[in-house]
Amino acid sequence: SRQYGVGATVGNYAIFYGGDSSYSNATQDAYNESLTKTTFTSNYGKYRWITAETIGNYAIFAGGSTEDSSTNIVSTVDASLTVARRDYLMVDAHRSAATKVGNYALFGGGAYFWIDGDTGEIGDEACIGNMYAYNASLTRNRPTALAVPRAILGAATAGSYAIFAGGFTMSGSSAKVQTYNTSLTRGNATDLSAGRECRGTTLGDYAIFFPGYSSGGSDTVVEAYDSSLTKKTLESIPKERSSAGVAVTLGNYAMYAGAVSMTSYGRPAKTVDVYDGSLTRVAVEDMANDKLYPVGATVGNYALFTYSSSDGVEAYTIA
Repeated sequence: SRQYGVGATVGNYAIFYGGDSSYSNATQDAYNESLTKTTFTSNYGKYRWITAETIGNYAIFAGGSTEDSSTNIVSTVDASLTVARRDYLMVDAHRSAATKVGNYALFGGGAYFWIDGDTGEIGDEACIGNMYAYNASLTRNRPTALAVPRAILGAATAGSYAIFAGGFTMSGSSAKVQTYNTSLTRGNATDLSAGRECRGTTLGDYAIFFPGYSSGGSDTVVEAYDSSLTKKTLESIPKERSSAGVAVTLGNYAMYAGAVSMTSYGRPAKTVDVYDGSLTRVAVEDMANDKLYPVGATVGNYALFTYSSSDGVEAYTIA
């Protein structure tokens, strides 16, 4: 199953990487602009909740977890689908977030499983605020950490700011929003309207954040920040989410697909919510199959979504 996996775009390929730890530890999938599938071998192992971003000629895959342990592996895939083990994060991490700003791909936040030094037993997840920045030469920098350690946060870019919003802390959901400029200097923006897990995607000069679980339960609120870091509240999504789906940008459209609802399990799992460049919600056809914890990526004129080998890959294109 690709659930809990991650998608990325590099060169002429959309890549689906990792996933549930029962999935093959070596075979990853890539689709070209004609939607022809290619498989390639990674060196990552059986990990889910990996975080990905593209910079220059490389898709960077960082962190991840199995059922009870996290990893600090950083691996890359180039436009020829060549895989290389590149680096290690300073701390094991999964459920982080990533976006680009200026010449950098930024990875931040996340969680890890801690181990009791006396008993050796694995403890619950603990949140971290570490930040890592990679340039197109894959040189790593260490910007100032997030002020509030958190996981399942959203990341997107508005103009010259990378924005990390929301997430889950050890004491509940967070509304905190922090920014990094092109010099990797940390700043702050107006908080979200409520603490919530979220997914982010970049649409023009807007960073858009879609909802997942909030301290009050499921959520429907969509919020965006412009290049001046002014916050806007958009039309709410019609079907609430209690887990974060997957957010991608295709041309002039931000898309949010899949996930589940606390009030009606699986209810929005086929739903794709779309906002255009004027931040207006656009109705589109549902997916054919449920995608509870989907993976998404774009290539050419297509946005691709998958969840498991049984439901295949579903593609949306701009008419």
